[in-house]
Amino acid sequence: MMHDVYFLPAYGKLNEKIEGGRVQTFDFRCAFGQIRSVYIKREIPFVLDGVQYFDAVTPYGYGGPVVLEASDREKLLACYSEAYREKCREERIVDEFVRFHPLAENALDFRDLYEVSFNRHTIAVDLTEDTYLYSQFTPDCRNMIRKAAKKGVVTQVDENCEHLEEFIQLYYATMEKNFASSYYYFEKSYFEGLKNSEAFRLILINAYVENEIIASSMFMRSDENMHYHLSATNPEYYSFASNNAILALACEYGHEQRLKNLHLGGGLSADEKDPLLRFKRNFGRQDKNLKDFYLGKAIFLPEVYEKLCSLTREAGQENEQDLGNFFPAYRKAH
Repeated sequence: MMHDVYFLPAYGKLNEKIEGGRVQTFDFRCAFGQIRSVYIKREIPFVLDGVQYFDAVTPYGYGGPVVLEASDREKLLACYSEAYREKCREERIVDEFVRFHPLAENALDFRDLYEVSFNRHTIAVDLTEDTYLYSQFTPDCRNMIRKAAKKGVVTQVDENCEHLEEFIQLYYATMEKNFASSYYYFEKSYFEGLKNSEAFRLILINAYVENEIIASSMFMRSDENMHYHLSATNPEYYSFASNNAILALACEYGHEQRLKNLHLGGGLSADEKDPLLRFKRNFGRQDKNLKDFYLGKAIFLPEVYEKLCSLTREAGQENEQDLGNFFPAYRKAH
């Protein structure tokens, strides 16, 4: 798991502009083992009493600290928590927001350091299934895969991302149609950085109708797992079930590559009826396919944190209730 793409500094580096900060790696070692944390350190948009403070956030997707080795896990975690708190205080890091990795289940280890809360379910297809990989799919999903074939949809793995430019254009068109926030309009350099990374592998799976790409999905893979990252579809072909066909091929490809999981992620909200989650659930109908996604919050400099929130309230930008539902609260208006 230590080589999973979301725990790699190289992936964090690609997210610096997205998150508005600089990637940092804290490799902690002691007599009881080793823990690594990769995070983005951001300038807080206020200068307080002439001092610049910072906060920390997980790079886009998942991450958080992860245990790499442990001879005594309990003692290792205690030592790490003390050392990490001290490091953050010394570097004027006021707080941290963590999106823990559902496959690594690392949220369970760090409940003493962070306020940990369940957010939503995600879906992972077990690629080690030796009997019938599609047994994890719902009958409706298998029907949609057959429908795509009858519609003339042909899917292909693009291991070298030769059609990255087509993906980018289709992705931007999809974001525009869905009125996506600016956060999801990744710059072209981000996609090219993913493709050119030597730390992990990026692949595309494209769906064609009569040699025209009608849908494309981007996957990141490391030593054990493959992650469904981004996808795009030509709206004129929504009825062709191309995304079902793409994910079916992704499962077959991952199985052939002897990977462990294809992590599809979750929905756009925590609602169990979220349409995107329900779509992904079609590929993982069994209990083993559900992976819990947790969030973590920590405040290392509570007095500074409260002063920053006070500045936001005094500016009249947010009321007390609005601030209480957002973390870190002082970024609510930014």
